[in-house]
Amino acid sequence: MKIVDSQLSVVVLGALMPAGDVGLFRVAGQGAVLITFGQTAINLVLAPHVARLYADNELKKLQRLVKMTTLLAFSIALPVALIFMIWGRLLIGFVFGDEYVGASSALVILCLGQLFNVAAGSVTVILNMAGFEKESVKAVAAAFLSNITLTLLLVPKLGIVGAAWGTTMSFVIWNGLMMRSVYKKVGIRTFVSLK
Repeated sequence: MKIVDSQLSVVVLGALMPAGDVGLFRVAGQGAVLITFGQTAINLVLAPHVARLYADNELKKLQRLVKMTTLLAFSIALPVALIFMIWGRLLIGFVFGDEYVGASSALVILCLGQLFNVAAGSVTVILNMAGFEKESVKAVAAAFLSNITLTLLLVPKLGIVGAAWGTTMSFVIWNGLMMRSVYKKVGIRTFVSLK
């Protein structure tokens, strides 16, 4: 479902807008996904530790581990996002050519969504490793429904910018629901924090 959700904006753009808009949006999406590179790598290492600490009921250690890994992932993501948000137009022009610089506005919006995604922490890993997969599925379903609704409403009016806002709001809804579920079911907070 999450894979379908991630491609939904491309499908809606393809159905409602010119083919060139799909290409622009894919460029923006591929750039923004680089923001999550650190979190993806961390999640691979984090998963077995979450399972062990939760099974051993060591929630204080789990909270410290999640806080540390979320801060690390966000520290990696923030500079990448800022580079894309500030110099995205130049980077897109350099890598893909001047005909793709129209993707820069969508890139900025998608960067905001991916930053929130990383700042929310490894919520999916935590819920899944703690045995609450159903909560993950519910959150993904809610994000999918919000994404399809917002994308269908916004794309005809705003084109790729509307698709970017639909996708970004789906990230916010998905991660917000997941953070709430992690707190209710596991008893830890995941949002990035310096405290």
